[in-house]
Amino acid sequence: MKIERDAHEIKTEAGTFYVLVQSAERGSHYDFDKQVTVEDITPRVWISTDPEFKGDVEKGHIKIRGRKYATEYTYKRLPDNQGRLDRHGIVMKWTTDTRTWNGGRRNDKGRQLDYETKAYGALSGFEIDALNTFEQAHPNWQTESVLRLFEYERNRETERAESLRRDAAKHEIEAQKWQVRIDDLMDNA
Repeated sequence: MKIERDAHEIKTEAGTFYVLVQSAERGSHYDFDKQVTVEDITPRVWISTDPEFKGDVEKGHIKIRGRKYATEYTYKRLPDNQGRLDRHGIVMKWTTDTRTWNGGRRNDKGRQLDYETKAYGALSGFEIDALNTFEQAHPNWQTESVLRLFEYERNRETERAESLRRDAAKHEIEAQKWQVRIDDLMDNA
């Protein structure tokens, strides 16, 4: 499997979006039936109308009723068996990542859109359409997201192990110095 590290350009009827695969989110939940803690790994992507992912309306936008709007969010892909209901009772496969906030939905003046505005809802729908298109065009993206998480965790543990080895070497040197002093003391006693 070829791992993509660049943003994917997704063209929709509403306009162009850019999707960048992010490291999956790691969590856990308690399974009361089995009485064990179960690890959760949730794939994530970053979506933007700006190819540089800076939320610049002039570099990328969607037009709604003649006005420019930019969007930039991190989304999590929910497992098929764990979809959540939106406020209209439709099962959602995608949900915004509340841990990260990349700028949200903004108007052409850079101001945040109110949740109750029509443009906010329209942009949300366009994002989901773009994410569904992205998922169809790139079926292995979830594996890539999980791989990025695993690589991060491996690198973090490798760095920790190297740090502990360096600390252990310093302590060995100090222990040897104390041994020299012990030997000197015993030789002079």
